Parts: sequence; C-alpha cells; structure tokens
Amino acid sequence: MNKELIEKIIELEDKLVKTNFTKKNKKELFILIKNKINKYLDNPNCLYNKNFLNLFNYNNGINLDEYYNLMYSNLNNKNKSYEIAIILNLGSTANLDLLFTKISIFKNSLFSNKILLLLTITEEIYLNVLKLNLFDIFEKNIIILRVKNKGCDIGPYYLSLDYLIKENINYEYILKLHSKTDTNWLNNMTPYLKNKKIFDDIFNNIKEKNLLIYGTNKMYLDYRNLLCLDYIIDNYSNSLFEELFSNYRLSFIAGTIFIIKKELMDFILELVPLKNYIYFEELYSSNHSIYEQSIIHSLERLFSISEVIYKLKNKTN
Repeated sequence: MNKELIEKIIELEDKLVKTNFTKKNKKELFILIKNKINKYLDNPNCLYNKNFLNLFNYNNGINLDEYYNLMYSNLNNKNKSYEIAIILNLGSTANLDLLFTKISIFKNSLFSNKILLLLTITEEIYLNVLKLNLFDIFEKNIIILRVKNKGCDIGPYYLSLDYLIKENINYEYILKLHSKTDTNWLNNMTPYLKNKKIFDDIFNNIKEKNLLIYGTNKMYLDYRNLLCLDYIIDNYSNSLFEELFSNYRLSFIAGTIFIIKKELMDFILELVPLKNYIYFEELYSSNHSIYEQSIIHSLERLFSISEVIYKLKNKTN
C-alpha cells in the first residue's frame, strides 16, 4: 500500500475515533476505503495488483509435495487420530531450548498419547533438533518435514496441513507454535505452556466453552489491514465482508501462536485453500514478504477474525 493511501486511511481513522464510532460512520469509512483500495488495485505497478492477487483464483490442481520432504516419522499407524496436533515451525535456532522446554510439559503424561508433534524445519537446523530430548517426549508421535522457510511460519504451517490431509491424519485441535527471536514475546504468547496443570485447565475451558480459537497477545485490527483481507473475504462473500468491517470491533492474535479447533481451520481453508501456498513462493522470490501489508500479515489477522466470519456465515444460512 503506498504512503499516500496509508496516510489518508490513518487520517480518516483518527477523525472517526475522535467523533466516536457508530454504525453509520463506520459504514461510510468502509465504503470510502474499499473504493480507494479497488482503485489502487487497478494500478499494475502496485504491490498487490489484481493480476498478482489472482493467484487466489488459481483453480488448477497444485501438488505441494515438491515443497517439503519427510525427514522422519515414528507415527503409530494404528492410531491416526489425535486430540491435539502440535505444529511447530522452526525457521531458526532462536529460543530452541525454550520451545522444547515448553512442550516437554506433555512428557510422561497420559494426555501425550493423544498428541501428535509435527515439526517443520530447514535442513540447516536438523542436527540442532536431534541434540534435544525430543524423542523422550513423543515416543511414537513425531513427524519431521524439511521445508524452505517461505511464507515465514504460515507457509510451513500450510505445508503441514497438506501433509496431515494427504496422510489421513485426524485431529480435533491444533496448537500452532513457531520459533521467535524475542524471548519475552514468546513467553507472553504461551503462558498456558508453563506447566501441565495450567495447560489442562485452559484446554478444558476451551472445550467446555467450545472456543474455536484461543490465544494471548491480542491486538485490535485497524482499517489499514484491509488490503488483502478485502480481497480474500470479499471474494468469498461480499455481504459477509461488509457486515464484518461495518459492525464489529475486531481483534487478532499477534504472532500466530494459538490453539485452533479443526472445525474453524477447515473453514479457513475454504477462504484461503492450501493450493495458495504457491503465493508464498512468489512473495519469497520477490522479497515482498517483508512488507507490513503483505499477505502473510493479512493471514495473521484472518486466522483470528475468521471465527467471527464463520459465525456470521452460519447465522445467515
């Protein structure tokens, strides 16, 4: 998004904040920004012009096998259904010991028999992973995929989902984790992994309240994040998109570390199917993934607000 457009949206946002948000003026803001975004997308030189975004309409079958390799699996073939699939992407060795300390809360627990650990790692850090006591924690429920770290943590996450689907491995919930260089931020996003009792209490609460997604470190979604979300959601349902951004004050889980129910994850894959992993390849090769308004940042927000979209969808059906 160019600087002029960002400044205009900020100006409009600030004006509305000062005059209080109402359904009427939020609707006006929605229409104004949407028109500006559509005009911006018509520019062939913009970062996300319509030709580039048309990858989301790519309907031919895409085989993602070429983007990952199975390095290790000690999966028990007799049990391919798990209560939780922990999907952990290691794009670097940052806080590696801390991450494995956190998941070690499941060691020697009856609950661990219901947990699958799926690691996505680059070949460069494979030896570092082997030095940890990983196999003492998950005796027969480990899968390691070698990936190129494209799409930050979300690209490998999509490849993990592709593998689970192709291998017919079922789960009820996903605990999505990934390496973070900022130790404080990692701890702030995973207080429920301090010990087993805390995790069990929170997880039982998630199930009792039928929460579709759970995470800490929440931030409010502002209208500057509309660019790619507009294309993704509006392409799925124009009426849902308009209602969503005209009537709701939305927040998202910053950092994409969360617990998500399969029911909601399946819906997200309707919005942004697995075949769109190819988009991360395009972003990586063009260095566009570093931009704040990239599709990666939009998906970070979409994972959280999809719960509201899903409930709106079921409400209207």
